[in-house]
Amino acid sequence: MAKPQTQGRYWLKKTNDYMLKNILASMTLFLCASFFIIPSDVFAGFSSQEAPEEAVQAANKGLLPFLKKIPAALLADYGFKKDEPLEQAVLGVPFKLHTITPVALGSYTTGRPVESLVSETNLWYFPIMLAGESRVFLIVDRMKNNWQAVSLGQANLAKEIAGIRKLWPKSAGYNPRFIVVYQASEYLFSVPEKGPDNLTPIAKASGGGKITPSAQGGAGPEYSTLNNVGSITKKLKPVVEQNLKQGVHK
Repeated sequence: MAKPQTQGRYWLKKTNDYMLKNILASMTLFLCASFFIIPSDVFAGFSSQEAPEEAVQAANKGLLPFLKKIPAALLADYGFKKDEPLEQAVLGVPFKLHTITPVALGSYTTGRPVESLVSETNLWYFPIMLAGESRVFLIVDRMKNNWQAVSLGQANLAKEIAGIRKLWPKSAGYNPRFIVVYQASEYLFSVPEKGPDNLTPIAKASGGGKITPSAQGGAGPEYSTLNNVGSITKKLKPVVEQNLKQGVHK
């Protein structure tokens, strides 16, 4: 039987391999698009935030099996403390992840709304809640027309997004949308109800930090101040271009 540390490395490798597949898919789209002119309306924009029932069922089915696979030595990496009752964890309100591809980023012109940049992925992020706190994400994907729980992780991102949702709550009429730029390892969010041109980086997200807003008083980013899409795309473009030239996939 493998030692916990070995199991942990294997588990993290599976998660990283899965995310790499998504990144490679975006890279393929970029390379294919270099031979064609792709109109902006190809990008679907923001999609519904109501998870399909099949995706919810897949998340419920995968919740405990994924939690039980976390090695005791790695509990903190997944947002949990030693001896916490993981069997009491429940699923929170999910969101559909959107993305900005290199093609969309490269063709962006000043004045266009955020929605013209984004396209939807097949990924649904379900926060795993314990003791009223969002700890980590269970990620559900549609594979060969079947919804499956495929990955567990992003504990830092889960905490940040919980804070964003608290600041911009559904009860006040807000519905933040969450976006990833795989080739820059950056997560961002937009609040459509506050206008079509806001796009704000999420600090402390896994792998991010290159374009995150400055901390205020050491307390972290001020998410109540939304960034402009034009300023953020200017920062993203060189990062993505450099990573693509270097063959960096993360």
